[in-house]
Amino acid sequence: MTKKVLLIGGGTGGHIIPLKNLAEELRKKKCQVEIIVSDSPLDRQIAQENFIDLKRKNPAKKEPPASSRKAGGQLKIHYFQTDKIRRYFSWKNFFAPFRILKSIFSAKKLLAEIKPDIVFFKGGFVGFPFLMALIFSNFRGKIYGHESDIETGKLTKLLEQVADKVFYSFGEPPYPLFFSAENSATCPPKLQINPPQSPLVRGEVCNHDLSTEYLAKVEKIPSNTRSPENSGLGEGANKNKLLVFGGSQGAQFINELIRDNLAELTKKFEVFLITGLGKSINSPLIRTSVSAKATTDREGISFQQIEMLSASELSQKIKESDLIISRAGANSLFEIISAKKPSLIIPLPSAAKNHQEKNAQFFAKKGLCYVFHQNKNHDFLKTLEICFADKKLRENLQKSTIQNSAKKIAHEIIQ
Repeated sequence: MTKKVLLIGGGTGGHIIPLKNLAEELRKKKCQVEIIVSDSPLDRQIAQENFIDLKRKNPAKKEPPASSRKAGGQLKIHYFQTDKIRRYFSWKNFFAPFRILKSIFSAKKLLAEIKPDIVFFKGGFVGFPFLMALIFSNFRGKIYGHESDIETGKLTKLLEQVADKVFYSFGEPPYPLFFSAENSATCPPKLQINPPQSPLVRGEVCNHDLSTEYLAKVEKIPSNTRSPENSGLGEGANKNKLLVFGGSQGAQFINELIRDNLAELTKKFEVFLITGLGKSINSPLIRTSVSAKATTDREGISFQQIEMLSASELSQKIKESDLIISRAGANSLFEIISAKKPSLIIPLPSAAKNHQEKNAQFFAKKGLCYVFHQNKNHDFLKTLEICFADKKLRENLQKSTIQNSAKKIAHEIIQ
């Protein structure tokens, strides 16, 4: 008998994109899969980039209704209207409880139409009305959830009371669920540098809190540390590739950081910036600044920007890059480290329960990334150079064995 699995997640890319691999694994097992995300411009864009085949044979063919579209025959996506209680003052919070209450009844109706055998929650505010609807309707199927971050979210705390099982990326055993397929960890890093032979760089691999005193010591590291074969950090024709992305909520600071340091960065790197929806940057150094890509200018500024990439495109971009700057969302961290790429991680200070800082510190203490705090007066460019030149960091990444657990999770929930 074919099982129907309902996957629910929404609000940020981290709640939606990891469902792609899980959906594919479930469909391999002949399950009928449907997905629910929020009816917001961001969630719609993410769903369209990752779950819907936009390359139709007949482009003029009329689109299916926006409320639900099929991709690949058995995969149906629902865009659901609900609300959330914001952690800051907003007049919307006065009306949010009424909208959430209304959405619980809408969720109950949609569940009755879908009739799932299994419901899987990935997180995000869109999941709450469906969890309440399942509880109130005396649901007889199985309920599962997944928590990506070290700090357990509110929805996960509720799920722990009623779910058959909750999977944790940082649990024991760990069940990381992220962008790439399971074999992503086999991608070898691209070693293009001869790092400084300074005991300082070798000895402070974790460097999870770069103090002013530490950075003062770094001034003593010789600036000309590159080898003739590799041209060090890539000055000249053969530049190394720097990938930068800040997610949906944390993109603004990182975009501005790249813009303000673009001249120096592009002396050493080919910079590829994923800005987030509607957040493309402008700079005198950039010839064009459109939502798609900015091209290299006449002075050789190697820079491109794009608003969004699909999960598969982002995964491929990570594998092609030599160094990565990112926020500390758990999915991004697992993706980067599974690809064995050196990274400078910038936790989002406003993240709930400071979970991004905790995510980043977990990996930094294992010597698998560097952490840069945006609210501290550190030298960004110097920190980036130290991170990229750290030989021990690369050795640690080579030894890491992180793999996507989509296949294991799919097997467990349909048993």
